[in-house]
Amino acid sequence: MTRAVLGLIVSQFPELHETFVLRELRGLQRAGVPLRIYSLKPCRDRLRHPDARPLMAWTTYGAWDDPNLWVWAGLFALRHPLKTLWAFGWIVRHHAWPIPTLVKGLAVWLLSMALVRRVRQDGITHLHAHWATMPTSAAVLLSRWLGVPFSFSAHAWDIFCPNPSLKAKMRLARSVVTCAAYARRYLAHLCPEAKDKFLLSYHGVDLSAFRQGQGTGGKEQGEGVPGGAPLPHVSSPIPLFLSVGRLVETKGYETLLDAYRRLRDQGVEFRAVIVGDGPLRPFLAQRVRAA
Repeated sequence: MTRAVLGLIVSQFPELHETFVLRELRGLQRAGVPLRIYSLKPCRDRLRHPDARPLMAWTTYGAWDDPNLWVWAGLFALRHPLKTLWAFGWIVRHHAWPIPTLVKGLAVWLLSMALVRRVRQDGITHLHAHWATMPTSAAVLLSRWLGVPFSFSAHAWDIFCPNPSLKAKMRLARSVVTCAAYARRYLAHLCPEAKDKFLLSYHGVDLSAFRQGQGTGGKEQGEGVPGGAPLPHVSSPIPLFLSVGRLVETKGYETLLDAYRRLRDQGVEFRAVIVGDGPLRPFLAQRVRAA
């Protein structure tokens, strides 16, 4: 019997803010699932999560300055001209506009040709891509060339922002995983013929990793919290809202602050802590002060 090996395709691994992807990969590894990771770009983050380091040994990177990439892509095109032309046509047909999307699609076309040899050597029996954009485009091509099924995870901006290839990918995939019931309903409305393929998997957090006193560098809880008052004791009867993430528009912190203001106006007693950094930090800080 052929040993099942899962191939995970991502844009960049590890990406510091994609902790939900890392938790999923670590969970698969702990469950004993043999896996290999294929990163379309080298890791550019200066900081790397400690949990990601053991997985980097099982990761293959696509790098444009690697001569082997061009050699293996060229050899594949020479040996399989019809497969190469089919893939080129699929990319152009489903990524033609806007122009930056087409450029990225053609880059994935070349990277996928270079990856075929490695994916075959790794004995991959199923491909799964994180994000419904370029990682899934690579999964479509590799699945077709190697004759293995693929699935993908769709999260938020990759399905609610323009993604002209999304419907085709849903039709071709064996299954589609998403992290919110609303997203699943949206995808089913967008592609009714694929409605039985959608799986709902909420992102989870292991709260045991955040017990009182951990992660404070030995200080009393609340010391050293930048820009805010000490955190309340865990046994405090006052509800605490904790948000952790990048301070960018897509996270919805402006809407969250409006909700907190409404609670305050209704006389609800609570504490709220936002942990993170990003381009919206000065704007959000001003909103907090104004409220």
